[in-house]
Amino acid sequence: MYSGLYTAATGMLVQQLRQEVVSQNLANLNTPGYKQRHAVNRTFSDVLLHRLSESKGVVPIGTTNRGVQIDDVPVDWTQGTFEATDSSFDFALQGKGFFTINTPEGSMYTRNGHFQVDEEGFLVSSPGNYIMGDAGPIWVGREEFAVYPDGTVAVQDETIDKLHLVDFTSDKIIPVADGLFKAVPESEEAPSNARVRQGYLEKSNIDPVNQVVRMMEAARAFEANQRVVQVYDQIMSKGANEIGSLR
Repeated sequence: MYSGLYTAATGMLVQQLRQEVVSQNLANLNTPGYKQRHAVNRTFSDVLLHRLSESKGVVPIGTTNRGVQIDDVPVDWTQGTFEATDSSFDFALQGKGFFTINTPEGSMYTRNGHFQVDEEGFLVSSPGNYIMGDAGPIWVGREEFAVYPDGTVAVQDETIDKLHLVDFTSDKIIPVADGLFKAVPESEEAPSNARVRQGYLEKSNIDPVNQVVRMMEAARAFEANQRVVQVYDQIMSKGANEIGSLR
């Protein structure tokens, strides 16, 4: 009887995590370059049950399932649509790849190309971290500058650097926060063939209607498992307080 209780409890935990993933997706609906994530379920390994027999010893009688768990929360790398901003500080990447950002925690990577210029004339992200070029932080000063499709940065038609665009296999980079990704320790950067579009931003690849449907599904599944737990609680209460009582 307790196995069913534990199975329903694991189902509640999984649906709670699914709702958290969907909530994070919806919270980043308007974050440029954000990539949605999905929670993937899998069951625990089945357990073989045995009984003791006087004539045959231990006899297998079947299996029982120990519930469900989250197997992975992969990133959906589908390209988002482009939105024209007409700002020379906005950039979108067409194809696979990432901008490289120098942060206090080390190199981070993003698809969010909403940049600005700091007081010293360096190209920086919204939090103020340097956008990296092949030669280091990119200095554009206060003059008009252009970024060509291959990532070359030019100020007054003079080439000064090239955006350090990199790519990774999907299992070598993990999301952290604020649309940033971090490479796993053993990964190596590879050159990106992505094309840069200045004056555009890549929108998130989130379908809000789909995410709302997923949230409703998770909420209903949570409630169904919750009712199962309540039924087991009532059964155990009766077993403890009524069935074994003496009158």
